[in-house]
Amino acid sequence: MKRIIFSLLFTVLLASVGYAASGDKIFYEDFSSYGEGELPAGWIGGDNMSVVEVNKKKILKPFANASYDITTKKIYLSGDFKATILMKHYFRNQYNNMRNATRNRHYYTDERNKGAVVIHFGTYQISIGDGDILVGIKDKWSDLKELETVTPENGFFLSLEKRGPVCKVYVNNAKVFVGRYPNVKMDNIRFASNSKFEIHSIVVEEL
Repeated sequence: MKRIIFSLLFTVLLASVGYAASGDKIFYEDFSSYGEGELPAGWIGGDNMSVVEVNKKKILKPFANASYDITTKKIYLSGDFKATILMKHYFRNQYNNMRNATRNRHYYTDERNKGAVVIHFGTYQISIGDGDILVGIKDKWSDLKELETVTPENGFFLSLEKRGPVCKVYVNNAKVFVGRYPNVKMDNIRFASNSKFEIHSIVVEEL
């Protein structure tokens, strides 16, 4: 039953991203035009990732245990934008049994941070870990927020909306951060992690 519910949720998320893509989009990638084993044209890195077909849908997925660092091709923006990513992240969650153990809390936090995926929207950064999220710019992170809706091996969709100096972050359509970052500039999206993740689609729209 859980598998069926998740499948329905993931279908809804895919439909949501597809709807966003029907507007005036600057960048759109769902990997459908690439063969299995390929990398998208113009992307940098991805030595341990490739396009694969899963349940009749093509996605970008790791094929080896390693560190991962991959950047999209150039995205041309002239103003405000909204970027939406549908993805999964296989957190290094083997340390979850330490989460509530006081003496192991610091070690758990360190290991959780090592397993987080950091998504760089140009100068703006979002770090998603095992049930938590951080945002910031130039390595200056905001306060940590718990994010139980993002759990290991579950799909989620992440959006960054920038209007002037105001940046808003959404996870599964729920707004989780609002902040003023006047110096945000984006010309690509970079993903970096020591734990596996999948990218299902990316949509960037100019607002």
